[in-house]
Amino acid sequence: MSPAENMSEYLKPSTYCKSDDPEIKQLALKITRNKKNDKEKAKALFEWVRDKIEYRITKIVGAKKILKRNPKYGSSFDKTNLLIALCRSIGIPARYVLLNCDIKVKKPNVPTRALHYVAEIFVNNRWVIADPTFSKSISSVVDISEWGKPTWSRVYKIEKTASLSKFKIMLMNFIMPFIPSVKKIYKAIEESRVSR
Repeated sequence: MSPAENMSEYLKPSTYCKSDDPEIKQLALKITRNKKNDKEKAKALFEWVRDKIEYRITKIVGAKKILKRNPKYGSSFDKTNLLIALCRSIGIPARYVLLNCDIKVKKPNVPTRALHYVAEIFVNNRWVIADPTFSKSISSVVDISEWGKPTWSRVYKIEKTASLSKFKIMLMNFIMPFIPSVKKIYKAIEESRVSR
């Protein structure tokens, strides 16, 4: 963090990150109940989102709404929304990182290039990458996300921000179903779930 960087912007609620919601704060406190410091808390929140929210390529709805789904699922955008909201709700700064990147995939017929949202969480005086997207349920397609490690092999463009643009999300929700590479990734993930 640079001395001029204002941490307060990374603690505020936003449209897709309702960190001031009592249900989100209560969940964060429950998940981190026995954790001693911010790093342990952030890692526990990361693991909970990675493992308890199923990854699906679907409409982006925000942190609060994915908790209402049964079963709980969300895209990389919404899994990141939830992780950031949980962190912020208990006073841990977190921000969005939009990547145009190559995801590390295991299957040769699955496209690697993607627009991918992940989080950076501020612990121990530094920003730590936290991509909660990929869990064991799709490990035949992509590597399981690990705390502090990238799930991508190459970055073409990176953008860091405190909140998501409503316009960008509206645009993503509109065009995502029509992108050929997204359709191929979706198909590979769904096939991996069926073959388990």
